[in-house]
Amino acid sequence: MKKEMINFFQKLSRAFITPIALLSFASLLLGVASLFLWHEKLREMLPFLNSFIFQYIANLLNTVGAVIMDNLPFLFAVSLAFTLAKSEKEYAALGAICGYLALNMGMHACIINVSP
Repeated sequence: MKKEMINFFQKLSRAFITPIALLSFASLLLGVASLFLWHEKLREMLPFLNSFIFQYIANLLNTVGAVIMDNLPFLFAVSLAFTLAKSEKEYAALGAICGYLALNMGMHACIINVSP
């Protein structure tokens, strides 16, 4: 019993590794992008940061980081289903996608139909 619980929690922790790694990557992207986009003192000291290419790259980093952050619950759902499935992992991931989208649409429908 104890060995089974340890194995389950080890498998569960492996399932959380991918989204957490993406979380740190997205945070790094957002931090670097905000440094180039909104740090006025740095842009005054290094005028080449005001060039089109640096602003374009900073906006690209900001967008990629924001997309990962915005879809983090989706990534957690797919990662957990894929890792915890014993067989047919791709079907488990597809089921997680369908379940996540159904949950989101159900919550949206409940919120829309409730008047304050």
